[in-house]
Amino acid sequence: MSSKNIKKPLKVRLFIGILYSDNSKSVLDDVLKILIEKYGPLCRTSDEYSFSSITKYYDSELGSGLKKRIYFFEKLIAPGDIVDIKLFCNKLEDKHRIINSRTFNIDPGYLSMHNVVLVSTKNFTHRIYLDKNIYAEITLIFKKEGPHELEWTYPDFRLTNIKNLFVEERKKLLNESIIIN
Repeated sequence: MSSKNIKKPLKVRLFIGILYSDNSKSVLDDVLKILIEKYGPLCRTSDEYSFSSITKYYDSELGSGLKKRIYFFEKLIAPGDIVDIKLFCNKLEDKHRIINSRTFNIDPGYLSMHNVVLVSTKNFTHRIYLDKNIYAEITLIFKKEGPHELEWTYPDFRLTNIKNLFVEERKKLLNESIIIN
């Protein structure tokens, strides 16, 4: 195949989910300011929702009564930028560790017209290596009927209100989609 047939990807919407407890809420505002300085203004923020009522997976590290918000950024990014964004978020987590435990969990991902992608430092059967020890996984795919979960979709991304949030942002993305130069 000739390189002239290779199409450049569309830009995508960066989102960052932050998982926190009441004990770390005071630091959350500072972390959010840093993220906004780095990635630009927000275009949407989800309502706060109870994460501990969905799963107790992070309770032993972060505490009980965990809550989460998802922050969508106005500026579109190239899909490949997500690797460096994940590394930056990991540094933010590390900066706020207390005795080797995180005080919050910062999970970046992106929304494209086709799917919702999350990134991780951990490999697994459904993840694809990107670069710099970062892996990607598709957690939702969009079809005519709307968003579809996959076998490994995280419990909070299965919630109707969270899926609806991504559907609404996808509609806005359709009007903003531009090809990367």
